[in-house]
Amino acid sequence: MGSFAYRFWLKSLPTLPTWPSNLILSDYPQAVQTQILNKVEAFERFVNLNAIALGLLQILALELPQGIWANFPRWFRTLPSHGYPSERIAQLALQHQAQMIFPQSPPSLLLPKFLTAKLASSPSPDMLTFVA
Repeated sequence: MGSFAYRFWLKSLPTLPTWPSNLILSDYPQAVQTQILNKVEAFERFVNLNAIALGLLQILALELPQGIWANFPRWFRTLPSHGYPSERIAQLALQHQAQMIFPQSPPSLLLPKFLTAKLASSPSPDMLTFVA
């Protein structure tokens, strides 16, 4: 879940080490202004969708902790004393179950069709390194 570390960047703008303190759109040509506005809109959508995904993972972790731990594809030396998995653990458990969930989905859904090729070509979540 890396959208909160995303850095605003656009080729038509000069590269700066920090965010400009006074970004005045009228100082730029109309074409660049349009690009900036499109970039900001895309950035806002990206962050909002990531916030929704993070919220769904939190709900799953709080409401179904036993199911998450049962499908967690890794080994933990010690589990948290409160028993609730983190968002990352919920994400890994869902990724581990994706190969079993999508074939059971109705064939009319588009998401399984889009993800079939990606799931087939990606390595198993068991083979990925856990970074927390």
